[in-house]
Amino acid sequence: MRKKTYEELEIQNRELHARLREAEEGLQAIHNGEVDALVINGPQGRQVYTLKDADRNYRIVIEEMSEGVVTINDSGTILYSNKQFPRMLRVPLEKLIGSTIYDYLDAVNHETMAQLLSRSGEKAGKEEIVFKRQDNEDLWTTFSLSPFQVEQSSFFCGVITDHTEQKMAEKEKKSLENQLILAHKMEALGRFAGGIAHDLNNILYPIIIDTEALLAETSSDTLMYQTLTQILKAANRQKHLIREILSFSRRSEQRLIPMEVTPIVMETLDLLRSSLPRTINIVPYIETSSDIVLGNPTQIQQIVMNLFKNAADSIGSRSGTIEIRLENINLDASPSHPELKTGKYLRLTVEDTGQGMTPEVMDKIFEPFFTTKEASKGSGMGLAVVHGILKQHGGAITVESEPGKGSRFMVHLYLTDEKPQREIPSPKMAVEAQDKRKVLLIDDEELILMSIQNALRRIGYDVVAVNDGLQAIKLFTKTPDKFDIIITDLTMPHLTGIELANKLMDIRPDIPVILCTGFNDAINEEEAKAHGIKGLLLKPASTSELNQVISKVLDSGS
Repeated sequence: MRKKTYEELEIQNRELHARLREAEEGLQAIHNGEVDALVINGPQGRQVYTLKDADRNYRIVIEEMSEGVVTINDSGTILYSNKQFPRMLRVPLEKLIGSTIYDYLDAVNHETMAQLLSRSGEKAGKEEIVFKRQDNEDLWTTFSLSPFQVEQSSFFCGVITDHTEQKMAEKEKKSLENQLILAHKMEALGRFAGGIAHDLNNILYPIIIDTEALLAETSSDTLMYQTLTQILKAANRQKHLIREILSFSRRSEQRLIPMEVTPIVMETLDLLRSSLPRTINIVPYIETSSDIVLGNPTQIQQIVMNLFKNAADSIGSRSGTIEIRLENINLDASPSHPELKTGKYLRLTVEDTGQGMTPEVMDKIFEPFFTTKEASKGSGMGLAVVHGILKQHGGAITVESEPGKGSRFMVHLYLTDEKPQREIPSPKMAVEAQDKRKVLLIDDEELILMSIQNALRRIGYDVVAVNDGLQAIKLFTKTPDKFDIIITDLTMPHLTGIELANKLMDIRPDIPVILCTGFNDAINEEEAKAHGIKGLLLKPASTSELNQVISKVLDSGS
């Protein structure tokens, strides 16, 4: 019984294939003009199939295809298109017919299409072609081209497969991978920089302080003065480079406070106008109803300065414009920027009319030490620092640029409903004339100790310098009322600067203490105040910075 069933199925299968071959041969005969109609005996009875029926069915199939189908001549003119291709391009069908395929291509894809047409004269060809839609968005396609002849004339049938969504997903994936790679680079660089910054700062500190001392004693019209000035410039450049490297290190994170961005931007613009060439025009647009974000004012200013310097360098010696815009926008969560949550943002835009960038350069601009500038004009840290600061602030930066068309950088910072704290200045008490202020200076590095001691004496302080915390406690215990202020390094053997300060304040609670700290040390002003520290001095400091911090601390206690 089972064997008989298999035999019956095999017979039916052979009969079906025979009917299919018969139908295929009949359809071909219709199209070749050999017969007028085809008679088919099927399950539904006897059916007559004509050339008109065949053309109608073929047209329905082509019109309803998910791919675009076009007929073009050898010059690229579109003679026919199904409904799908104009949908892809977002243009009306009547506009598409009669135009050329090149009308929807940029220069690069124009050349690719021309080569495809020239190669496909005798056989089919296929290329990846990117069309420009009517709204100027990219349409990524695979364009398959096949030649055919009609009455000695040559034509081409093109089949267009849309894979834009796949391409966008790949680009988004690549963007996320690049962000992850960049994050790893930043983290590794931060760890490395944090490890060496203390030693570098200690080397630079005496160079800066002692060079300033020599400049003060040297006539400005001498070669020696010019040489010392160059040394000081180089040392300060190194100092700022270290700070920029460490600004995106995890160890340099600072507490974020509610702050207004507009005053920071306008103040920075005032500072920058005098340093930029007159050929560069700065145009601000402030269009915000709210500009309060959780941020660090110094770092927000650093973002503005670095973006402006980058824009100015792009314009160079030519005439140009830098526009800066502040505005409020609403953003939805985006896979390409997972750090941005849905909500209201402040967008800071810096746009220039400079030389612009290629896609290859844009892929690398946020990498540390990558630069297209001459060695003397940039370290390649500016945009890397901006990226690092924004990461700490929960913000993001995007860039748009084309060679010869300038660049647009857009920074997004989340708006907060918190109000910035207003400092109310307390009335100053009259200070009576007094003798020279006496400073107890503690640092375990002899070179730094001697340099700061000499600098303080030059600006009018009486200084007692010791290189050991335990020795400082013994000295202070004997005559605690002898000193007006204590300046101590944070990182020392035996006792840290905070431990030393606590012991000295146990002896005399009202003694003001200034803590000298590296940019990478894990302490900020709020934490220092919690320990009773009156001031922080960031190493390596200049003589004027040293004097400003001491004066501020002494005045606040007057």
